[in-house]
Amino acid sequence: MSKLDVLPVKPKRQKENIINKHCKAIQKKAKAFAQEKDLFHWFGTHKNNEYENGLKGLHFESCLIHNKGNKKTAENSQILVQTKPKYITLLMREKYVKELGTWDGMELLETNSFKQANYRKIKALNKFCNKYQPLYEERKVTLYFLTFTRMNKARLTIKTMMKIVTEYFKRLGYPVRAFIWTLEVSENLHAHYHVCIAVDRMTLKKIPKQMKFNKIWGQRTEIDFVKKNVKFYLSKYFAKNNNRLEGYRSYGMSKNFK
Repeated sequence: MSKLDVLPVKPKRQKENIINKHCKAIQKKAKAFAQEKDLFHWFGTHKNNEYENGLKGLHFESCLIHNKGNKKTAENSQILVQTKPKYITLLMREKYVKELGTWDGMELLETNSFKQANYRKIKALNKFCNKYQPLYEERKVTLYFLTFTRMNKARLTIKTMMKIVTEYFKRLGYPVRAFIWTLEVSENLHAHYHVCIAVDRMTLKKIPKQMKFNKIWGQRTEIDFVKKNVKFYLSKYFAKNNNRLEGYRSYGMSKNFK
């Protein structure tokens, strides 16, 4: 028997973990106090009982199915559409009262995975709009709004499509500064993408044919200039929380903003 076999196993540092959690809770409360915001405490998460009954099948082209873990889905060339949220989360909210300068009263709230995903989408949208809306108003950038219809019948994935779109704009002499997209599934299960692209200021009166991607996408596409306010264009699509495609991201954006 070697010396390593008789060495005692170090116990888990439970005290340190408890202290770390306690410190994070204090930091969270201090931040909320400084910003005069309500405090939210997680109270539990459980699976929605109506989730299974709300699942619907959507036929997909086999080339678009990338979830290798679901062999049954791949064989049937179908993707499941979530019409009901998968998880329900309970939160306890402490209301901040400005007149008192502290929290007073508690309220139990219910949220779900759809609303939580929408919160992340809106947060990403705000980041994009806060960067490029001022530049648009200063006439330093041009913003394009694109729609890629029938994504379940398209030739390419959105990831590949955005690489091609970026390359096409670059060839025209207008490198893409940034982009953001969201996947929308309508009530009649029409899955499509809404995309916004920011490029250097363009003085075009008419959109060139090179910017129309029907043949590449394999389905009908639309492109138009964003007029006045980019957030007005995108918020109505990012705020929807009716349906989701299981195994697919509901939004995405470029890593770097230029």
